[in-house]
Amino acid sequence: MAIHTPDAVLMFPGMPALTGAREIKPFIQEWCKTYRFDIVDLRTDDLIVKDDVAIHRYRGTAVITSRGGGEPRRDSRKYVDVLRRGADGRWKTAIHIFNKNE
Repeated sequence: MAIHTPDAVLMFPGMPALTGAREIKPFIQEWCKTYRFDIVDLRTDDLIVKDDVAIHRYRGTAVITSRGGGEPRRDSRKYVDVLRRGADGRWKTAIHIFNKNE
């Protein structure tokens, strides 16, 4: 949760939005017990910064490997993140959205 604002919203395909640490943290913890996640070929398409808010649009290939074994799955994805800069100067994700390129 260190990379997210306390009121962060995560929006994944086919799922209801996850809001705040109370919903996000257990989901991520459980997901990480089951899968390993890597992103390769990461490319920024747009980065807009205005005062303490930034919008980052990017794309890459997610490589998802089951910790139980089997072949990794590769998904071509596009992302949008809205980030906010805190009083400490650190940028944190307030909104994270992704979708598959199909």
